Amino acid sequence: MPLARVGLFGVAAGAGIAALGWGDQVVLMALGPVYAMADDVLKGVRHRWPGFAVGLAAGWGTVVLVRATTAVPADPDWADWPALAAGSLVALAAFVAVTRLPDRREGTHP
Repeated sequence: MPLARVGLFGVAAGAGIAALGWGDQVVLMALGPVYAMADDVLKGVRHRWPGFAVGLAAGWGTVVLVRATTAVPADPDWADWPALAAGSLVALAAFVAVTRLPDRREGTHP
């Protein structure tokens, strides 16, 4: 739940920043999820490093894909918001999915 709150707050903050016309600062909404993932890595959650790598890669890939497939809005302040919002949420979802995987048991080798 804390990661979900960070993700939703980041998207809402990014929308507010874009609405106020501070388009150059929209990239700050991507820092919230990265900070939240790094915080969990430092706390020592299970599968933390693979989760962090997968989260960053999935988020970056989503940003590139959304930027390539969406038309640029008339207002340039909103140009990066959809890509960064989607990338932030996908990064958190991928991180949570990997860090919640069960541990591999020693006696259950295939």
